[in-house]
Amino acid sequence: MGEVYHAKDLRLSRDVALKVLPEHLARDAQALSRFEREAKALALLNNSRIVAIYDFGVHDGISFAVMELLKGETLRSLLSRSSLPWKKAVEIGMSVAEGLHAAHSDGIIHRDLKPENIFITNDGSIKILDFGLAQWKAYSSNPQTEVSTITHHPASGTVMGTIPYMSPEQVRGETLDPRTDIFSLGAVLYEMLAGSAAFARKTGADTVSAILNDQPPSLSRLQKNIPPALVLLIEHCLEKEPPTRFQTARDLIFALKSSLSTSENVQLRTAPLPKRSKHMYVAAAAGLVLLFAAIFSYFLLGTKQPIHSIAILPFTNGNSDPDTDYLSDGITESIIESVTTIPDLRVMARGTVFTYKGKEV
Repeated sequence: MGEVYHAKDLRLSRDVALKVLPEHLARDAQALSRFEREAKALALLNNSRIVAIYDFGVHDGISFAVMELLKGETLRSLLSRSSLPWKKAVEIGMSVAEGLHAAHSDGIIHRDLKPENIFITNDGSIKILDFGLAQWKAYSSNPQTEVSTITHHPASGTVMGTIPYMSPEQVRGETLDPRTDIFSLGAVLYEMLAGSAAFARKTGADTVSAILNDQPPSLSRLQKNIPPALVLLIEHCLEKEPPTRFQTARDLIFALKSSLSTSENVQLRTAPLPKRSKHMYVAAAAGLVLLFAAIFSYFLLGTKQPIHSIAILPFTNGNSDPDTDYLSDGITESIIESVTTIPDLRVMARGTVFTYKGKEV
């Protein structure tokens, strides 16, 4: 929404982007509200992954915003040519997640994340655009505002816009929190790798039904070279219910970094040590299964004394290789995330327990 012009800031002698609300929308209360909402949201944010705003005002009845001038292309433009190599997709995903983490930390959710709103500059930097649907402080949903972002092509009847990237709770018009953005980013990650949207169908109703009920085609079948860990990560982002997704953008950043590091580590070790590598991962998986079984058995079958809080202390890397510390850290974070879902149990935060890393307790 809005028209963008290349302009010159004469006071500071710099090139800027001038975004104006077209005259035919100037009297549209909903359009004006969205335009002002974006300006206010961007004014609260100061992060290299989010487009910057310098000024906002009204001149002769026309609302305008003076913004950072970006040179490059949107992710949509890039995807119109082909899908992306998985490492490139992970790099873009991490950058977007970093921007979302900054926004969420300031109490802002985007609610309209899609390839059109992700910009890749000529130097490779990633910027999140268009906070026109953003909400902050009290996370709440306004379905009427969201509907304004959905347009229908009169000739084909196909849905154009944001529906394919909406979370299930968003299409239901429920109260939203940052996990809705995690679902949307999962849909973007899926599309970067698959070359097609995870839930897009021929009609809006069919697309909404797919978001609510269907699982997208498995990435492992569409692209054979995608690491299994990355496939599982994206599936985790696209869980239908918010409590079963990544709970924060920070968790997603860590998982994306781990998927990249794990793949590189496996690639380096597989050729010279195939049997050891296989056995190592089987043992690690078995160990995790036993660990989770022990934890949940304790709560389900163990002591009758009620437990109100628990601390999952950092795991120790036993092989003395600092390059694999991310594995022990990842196991710790995964267990913290899983145990957090147990009702009426307070789980000590990651930041607190990691202060004990490497210490005797």
